Amino acid sequence: MPEPLFKALVDALSMGLVLAGALSVDSRPRLSRALRLAGFAVPLVSLVYAPYGLLWFQYFFLVLSFLVSIGVSLHNEDYYRIVYGSASYPQAVIDLSLVLLEVAFSSVNLIELFVAWFTLDLVLLLVILLERGMENYRVAVTYIVLSMLPCDLSLFTFWVLVSGRTGVYEAFTASFSELAATPASVGLLPALLLVVGFTAKLAQFPIHMWLPIVHPEAPSHGSAILSGLVVKLGAFMLLMTQTLFQYPAVVNAVLVAQGLVSSLYGFLAASAQDDLKRLLAYSTIGHTGVITVLLGLRGLLPVDTALLAVLYVFYHGLTKTLGFLNAGLLEQVAGSHNLYDLGYVDRVAPEATTPAVVAAMSLAGAPPTLGFTMKALTIYAVLTVALSRAASPEGPAWWALVVAAALVVSSVLSVIYSVKLVASYTSTPARAGLKKPEVGRLEVASERFLSGLIIASPALALLLPSAPAVFVLVSYAALAPFVIGLHLRRAALPEEKPWATGVEL
Repeated sequence: MPEPLFKALVDALSMGLVLAGALSVDSRPRLSRALRLAGFAVPLVSLVYAPYGLLWFQYFFLVLSFLVSIGVSLHNEDYYRIVYGSASYPQAVIDLSLVLLEVAFSSVNLIELFVAWFTLDLVLLLVILLERGMENYRVAVTYIVLSMLPCDLSLFTFWVLVSGRTGVYEAFTASFSELAATPASVGLLPALLLVVGFTAKLAQFPIHMWLPIVHPEAPSHGSAILSGLVVKLGAFMLLMTQTLFQYPAVVNAVLVAQGLVSSLYGFLAASAQDDLKRLLAYSTIGHTGVITVLLGLRGLLPVDTALLAVLYVFYHGLTKTLGFLNAGLLEQVAGSHNLYDLGYVDRVAPEATTPAVVAAMSLAGAPPTLGFTMKALTIYAVLTVALSRAASPEGPAWWALVVAAALVVSSVLSVIYSVKLVASYTSTPARAGLKKPEVGRLEVASERFLSGLIIASPALALLLPSAPAVFVLVSYAALAPFVIGLHLRRAALPEEKPWATGVEL
């Protein structure tokens, strides 16, 4: 069977299983979960029987989308059952967007990528309108104008450039792996046209404002998908185009400058927010800025930073998905995501606190989380390359030292907003007479699943050939005091005293 036909059958089977499971979530929940998990696993399992020529970085994006899909889909089921009483329609919309992301990340040619991409954009509009309907019309328009349209321009440019090598029709069916075997040089204008749309999808300055506009108004599960996976399409396409084409050096320099501005601005703006979802949105701008810097540096430094950028994508995708799912649970419990209305949630829903702490520690870059190893390795890699030239006639790469210093400042700023995230649980005493809210078993399980991945995966850093093992060792060494601290916190929680009408806190 031809590989494109086999891949099309895999995509159809995956979407069919996921949609069948989503639509039966209210009537047959156990069967629904089995079908959805099987549907999400199909693209990965199919690689065992036919590894249809994926590029190396596509495997990382596919695994990330699979793990995120499990967490979001299970969390979504309990959330809508508890809050709205029915989950089938939102489950279908959310799960369809997740499986389309898997198809996009595992695309073998342009026609598959285009179909998945443009269908996904339409489904994401339904996601944005899911809870508030036409009240979110302007938010949806913002997403169309500032995210979809610039990216469509870059996708059209991508098609034109591939057509110049293969022909217009053949561009749709040519394998990405075959095209990558002979990268072609592109001029300054086409390269800039590629960059402008894909960095807009990454929410990079100056086309970044769609993210903090859309996130606070979209459903939390939609925000988890947007921040955890959708913005990563920008990084995915930058990697794709850098693999198939050779950018001029000035374009890579533009990416570095754009990423630095976005990183510093995003983290600084996140520290000033009082809305939790807007805080997380600006945090995404900051972290995707770091990814953009790494993708730009691969064309300017004597070492390839592509794998480090992909691992950073993996880290941020897991962490930000957990952050937004936890924000949705917090809103379910407290009825608000305004930080000044919160602070007592640990006393009414302690099961939600640990995932929030893990997400905050990972965003801040604290051990034992994956965030520690990724941030440490990013700064280490840039600083090492800059100083390795100190003894050469050219002297140190001062611009690389500036980049490393800016990344350090960004990391410090991320600590500030991460503290605010934890404070939304523990900063104020509980209010008298609050009832213990209902928290779904699947909500807790999915957040613990993502938390466990974030804590267990610092060893991914060892995939980097020159990565010092000490960062991984420090991360795992911090695991014991972290677990002991969680145990002591649970032991210190006061026992609940039930009333006839609620719970005395």
